[in-house]
Amino acid sequence: MKIIAFSTIHTPNQQSADAIQLDLIAWRIWMGLTLPDDPYCFLVDGECGAKFNRLPIDCIQTGVAHTKPYHCRDWSYAVAAYQAGFYHALQKPFDLVAFLAADAILGVDLHEVCHEFMARPEVLCGPAWFDKVETHFMLMKRQAVIDHLYSLPFIALPKFPERNAMYYEEALALLFVDRWWNPWPACPTIRQEHGTPELYRGAEDEIMRWPMLAKYSPTTGARYKAANPIQGARP
Repeated sequence: MKIIAFSTIHTPNQQSADAIQLDLIAWRIWMGLTLPDDPYCFLVDGECGAKFNRLPIDCIQTGVAHTKPYHCRDWSYAVAAYQAGFYHALQKPFDLVAFLAADAILGVDLHEVCHEFMARPEVLCGPAWFDKVETHFMLMKRQAVIDHLYSLPFIALPKFPERNAMYYEEALALLFVDRWWNPWPACPTIRQEHGTPELYRGAEDEIMRWPMLAKYSPTTGARYKAANPIQGARP
């Protein structure tokens, strides 16, 4: 199985790049262990961030200058980076494209998930953010990548009109309705929403059963890593 894996990062200076270096090393190790057949991995950064990357991981740039404050719906550098990553992947042969945020923690092995997904009719695979598509981890077949690039009802950097009608997660859920497979339907979310305005906080015993963790506090992240070593991962 030919898999391409990528993550998006934001390193406007050397200090920020150095701060996430260990996370990126861990991300590359996780990708090699938990996905089949040693995937090709790369990173997507902003206009000039690639020059600060000292790791032996390919890094492409969006080419987008940081000209105004980030907004998850109305001015999303993150979604621009997703689109750059999917376009880069589409120039290569692949069976699946895997996106895993570099600051998320995997608690499951994905070998069986990938093989089952390939045998299923859906084109998008990943956990949910309640009734929407979770964006910290996604597996996409080629048709899903094409649809994401050319049919997604979301504009990363909208100028006309002023804002999107829906959030990125809502747009994904609409685009892939009846074509999205969630292998973990009992898990309401993988986000702990640490440091964000959202109010959801899972109970600790619930969090420890989540397949992966995103937006976690350092304390919760440490407990999760201890409780959820990747099971059955093989090089």
